[in-house]
This record gives sequence, structure tokens and C-alpha cells, in this order.
Amino acid sequence: MEDLTWLERLRAREHSAFAELVQRYQQQVFLCCFTLGLDAHQAEDVAGETFLAAWKSIPSFNAKSKLSTWLWSIAYHKAMDFLRKKRPSPESIYYNEQAVPDTDSSRLLETASRDEVIWSAVKNLPQPWPFVVILFYREEKGVAEIAAIMDIPKNTVKMHLYRARQKLKESLNSLWKDESKCV
Repeated sequence: MEDLTWLERLRAREHSAFAELVQRYQQQVFLCCFTLGLDAHQAEDVAGETFLAAWKSIPSFNAKSKLSTWLWSIAYHKAMDFLRKKRPSPESIYYNEQAVPDTDSSRLLETASRDEVIWSAVKNLPQPWPFVVILFYREEKGVAEIAAIMDIPKNTVKMHLYRARQKLKESLNSLWKDESKCV
């Protein structure tokens, strides 16, 4: 349950309460933006836009959901808006050798922990699956809360989770199968 006094201070537009909001949720908002495929600078910019939008609309926050769910929802929509508007820069049109991931699975498995390999595989899933997986497993949000954040039906969230698990199972099984051939 949110601290009601703190929420009232936010609604009264107290700057110290807003600073506390940013401090409490800046990592979660950044993670939301970064998970959707924004680079660090873009994620920081969109996170700033998220907090600005939250500041403007905090008086209308009705507390039907948690404040964190409300912020995740704002961040999700701001990031998706950014991605829709994003145009490729001239530099991104040219081949960048550093941007090509190392596909040598044996080297990846030698140097990375099991969790790193799994989360790397999650990042490589098609959108919106990584976002849903991270909300569900890392952030421990329930299906209803994810649905509220993404503004989609609960059954769609369940389907995204199911398909993401299937795809992860395939990719991780093939990765570990390849590694066992190298031994």
C-alpha cells in the first residue's frame, strides 16, 4: 500500500515528494524503457519524459492501481511512442561490425553465467515478449498488473508469456545442445 501522506504531498505538488518519486522509481522506469529496445541515452530521455508526464498528471492519479504500475504504464507508452517516431540515423544505416553479436555459443557459455545466458536470450526475443517476461519474472508483476501497464487483455499477456517461454526453451535448448557438441 502506498504511503497516503506521501501521495497527498505529490498531489499537492510538493517538490520534495516528487524528488522522492524519482528516486524510488528511476531504475524501474529506466529498465522499462531499456527493455523495449532503447539505448541508454534514449532510455534516459524517455524516463525524463515519463516523470514529467507523471508530474503533470499526478493530481488525476486515482490509486485504483499501484503507483509503480501507473508509472510503468506511462513509461511503456512513452517508449512505444518514441519507437514509433524513431527514424534511423545515417550512422545506423552503415554496417557496424561492433553491433554484430558474437554468435559463437561455446564462447558465450564459457564466459557467462547461466543467468546471463538466459537474460541475454530474453533480450533477443521479439517485442513485446522481453518486456512481458521481465515484468513477470524480474519485477514480479502479476498478469493483471502487466495487462494494466500495457493496456492489453490479460489473456494476451498470458499468450505472450507462453510464446516467450516456448521460444526461450527452443533457443536455450539449441544453445546448450551446441555446447555439448563442443565438449
